[in-house]
Amino acid sequence: MKKLLIIALLVGIALAPVGGGVALAQDAGGGGVIGKVMGYFSFLDQITFFIAEMGNMVLTLVSTVLGIAGAALNFSIDITVNMSAFLAKVKIVDVGWKIMRDIANLFFIFILLWVGIRTILQMGSDSEVRKTLLWVVMMALLINFSLFITKAVVDMGNIATLHFYDAMRPDLYENGQPVKDAQGRQVKAGLSDIYMEGLKMQTFMGNGSSVNNLVASAGGFANQFTKIGLVTILGSVFFLVAAFIFFAAAFFFIGRAVVLMFLMLLSPLAFAAQAIPSLQSQAKLFWSTLFSQTFFAPLYMALTYVVAKAIQSGGFGELTNITGGKASFAGLLTGEPSDNIGIVVNYIFLIGAMAATLIIASKGGAV
Repeated sequence: MKKLLIIALLVGIALAPVGGGVALAQDAGGGGVIGKVMGYFSFLDQITFFIAEMGNMVLTLVSTVLGIAGAALNFSIDITVNMSAFLAKVKIVDVGWKIMRDIANLFFIFILLWVGIRTILQMGSDSEVRKTLLWVVMMALLINFSLFITKAVVDMGNIATLHFYDAMRPDLYENGQPVKDAQGRQVKAGLSDIYMEGLKMQTFMGNGSSVNNLVASAGGFANQFTKIGLVTILGSVFFLVAAFIFFAAAFFFIGRAVVLMFLMLLSPLAFAAQAIPSLQSQAKLFWSTLFSQTFFAPLYMALTYVVAKAIQSGGFGELTNITGGKASFAGLLTGEPSDNIGIVVNYIFLIGAMAATLIIASKGGAV
C-alpha cells in the first residue's frame, strides 16, 4: 500500500506543473518531462507544436542564410578593397602581366616592320608615318610602366573607398568588452553589422528563442496557427530580401576585383593597341572599364556612408518609434500592429536605401 502511495505521489508531482492546460499556450519555464509530454496529448496541440517547430526550422534556415550573406559582404569588401595585400599573396597579376608584356613587345616589332614596309612602298604620307612611329615609340616605353599606371588608378579608388568605410565603422563590442584581433587591435564592425543594427531583424524572436515563445500567450488553435504562419512566412521574406541585398553587394565587389585583376594583366596589350588607329577603340574600352570598375567602390561607399550615418544618428528610429526597443517584429506579428508598424517602415526604408546605393553606383558601368 505504501509503495502505491509513493508511486501516485511521484506521478502527481510530475503532472502537477502542467495540469489540464495546453503546454504551447503556457510559459515554457517549468514542468517535468512526463508533464510536458502529457501537456501535448491533445491532437490540436500536437499539430500546433509540430507546425511551430517547423516554423523554427524555417526561420533558423533563413537567418543562417542572412548570416552567411552578411559575412560574405564583409569579407568581400575587406579582401577586394585591400587589393595590394591580396595581390601580394595571389600572383596572378604579376605572372600574367609579364606574359602580356612580352607579347606586346613582339607586337611592336611587327608594327615597326609594317611601318617600314609602308614607308618603302610609299603607302601613306610622311606625317602619318611620323605620327605612327611616335605613338609606337611612346607606347613601347609606356608598356613597361603599364602595371604601375593601372595599379595607381585602382589604388586611388581603393583609398577613397577605405576612407568612407573606416569612417562609418564603429568599434565592435561583445558582452560589453571590446573585441580584439590576434595582434591586440580593436576590431571594427563590418558593413553588414551596421545594416543589421538598423534593420532590427533580431527582434523577430522577441525575448524568446523560438516561434513557440512568440505564440505562448495566444489562445486557441486557430489564433496560434495564424500567428505561427505570420511569423514564419513574413520573417522568411524579410530575412531573404536582406540576404539578397547583401549577396548582391558582395558579388559586385568580387566581380569588380576580378575585372580589375584582368585589366591589370592585360594593360600591356591595351597600351600596344593605343599605337594602332584601328585598335584605338579597344584601348578606349579598356580605360573606360578600368575607371568605371575602380570608382564603383568609392561611389558605393560614399552613398553607404550617408545611409550608415542616418542609421547611427538614431533620428529615423525615433521618428518610427523603434528607438529603445519600443517596437519589434515579434510584437507586430503577435501583438498590437499599430504599436509596432514603425519597424516595417524602417525596414522598407533601409532596404530601399541599400538597393538604391547599389543601383546608383552600378550605373557607372560596374559588372
